[in-house]
Amino acid sequence: MAGKPLGELNGKYALLFKINMIVLPIFMSALLTWGVWVTASIYDLKGFAKSGARFTLSDAIALEKDLRDYMDHEFKRKEN
Repeated sequence: MAGKPLGELNGKYALLFKINMIVLPIFMSALLTWGVWVTASIYDLKGFAKSGARFTLSDAIALEKDLRDYMDHEFKRKEN
């Protein structure tokens, strides 16, 4: 067995080894690419979260007023 080239080996373990030699590099490169993408997305999200408030207090008050008016109008219309 030690003197035979890989192409001449037979048996189920030789076949599994050949499949492993093909699939493992593809899988590992895909896993590495996915890991880099996920890590970059997490850092991007953390940067966005640290960028500060998205609304000022006056924006929040105006949005709350608009939502309350909308909800009051919709529920009153459905009750009638």
